[in-house]
Amino acid sequence: MPSTAEAFQNLTAAGSTEMNDEQEEMQKFMHNNETAVYTWLKSLPEKPIAFPKIYGSFDLSTETPMILMEEVKGDLMKVENGFTEEQLFSIAHELARFHAFCFTNDSWKNIEFYAMDFAKFDKFEAIMKQITAGLKATMPGFWTCLDPLFEKTTTRQNWELGLISEDNPHRIVAHGDLWSPQIIWRDGKIATILDWQVSHLGSLIEDISRVLATCTTTELRRKLQSRVFDSYYEKLTEELLKREHKVPFARGFLDDEFKRILPFTLTQTLFACAIWANSNVLKKGDSDDQKRQMEIFSRTRAFFDDSNKLLGWTNN
Repeated sequence: MPSTAEAFQNLTAAGSTEMNDEQEEMQKFMHNNETAVYTWLKSLPEKPIAFPKIYGSFDLSTETPMILMEEVKGDLMKVENGFTEEQLFSIAHELARFHAFCFTNDSWKNIEFYAMDFAKFDKFEAIMKQITAGLKATMPGFWTCLDPLFEKTTTRQNWELGLISEDNPHRIVAHGDLWSPQIIWRDGKIATILDWQVSHLGSLIEDISRVLATCTTTELRRKLQSRVFDSYYEKLTEELLKREHKVPFARGFLDDEFKRILPFTLTQTLFACAIWANSNVLKKGDSDDQKRQMEIFSRTRAFFDDSNKLLGWTNN
C-alpha cells in the first residue's frame, strides 16, 4: 500500500541514490515474484489454496507490466484486533492444504522467482538499526528486548537468507508476507489470500509464525501456539492421506523449525511493527491512534521477550 511504502522511505532515509537503487530492485522483486506465483497458480488443474481468479499477469519485462484479477469482496480483519481463535485454525488448515499439495506436486519447482541483486542491500543491518533507534527514541527503556537480535545475528551479512533458503527436503512455496490485509474473509471462511509479492521457497512454518507474531494478541498466541501447530499437523496428515502420502516428519519438527527460523521471524516482526507505526495501518488521525500503536508495540515486545528466552538469548 502507498502509505506503507512512504513509511518505509521515511524510516530508511530515502532519497539517496543507493536507497533509490534498493527501492527499484525491491519493486522488480515484488512485482515479478507475484507475477510468477500467480502464473503458476493459474496453470494448476486444482486450486490448492484460496487465491483470486487471475485474468493475466505480466512482469516488468513486458510492455504492460500488470496483474489483472477479479475483485474479491469480503471482510478484512484489523491487525490491532488480531485474528480470532477460529480464524487462526482456519489459516493453519489452509496452509496445511497448500503444503500438502507442494509435497506431492513438483510444479512449484518451475516458478521463476526473481533473482534479486542482494549486493544492493548491503545496508540491511544499518536499516534495521535505524528502525530500532527510531522506536527506542519514542519509548526509552521499552525496547531493550531488541538488543539480542543485533548482538547475535545481524552482524553476519545476509544471515537471514540462510534461514529460509537453505536446501532442505521440507521447504515449500511460502507467502512471505502473510498478515491481516492479505486475507479476505467471507461468511467466516477464507475467501482469498492476496499479495504474493515476497513469495519464495522457504520454511513451511514461516507464514503461520508471522501470523502468530504480528496478527495475534499476546494472550491468544501464548495460549494457542502449540495447539495451532498440532492442528496444522493433523490437517497436513489428513490432506496427505487423501493424496496417498504420509507426513515426512514428526510433530516435533514444527517446534524445532519454529525455533530455527525465529531470528528471521523476529526481523520480520520488528520491521512490520516500525512500518505500521508510521503508516495509516495504525495512524488514522483519530483518538485511537496511540491505543492501536501501543497494542502492536506491546505485542511485538512480548514476542521478542518470549523468543529471547526460547533462544537462550536472555536469562530474564
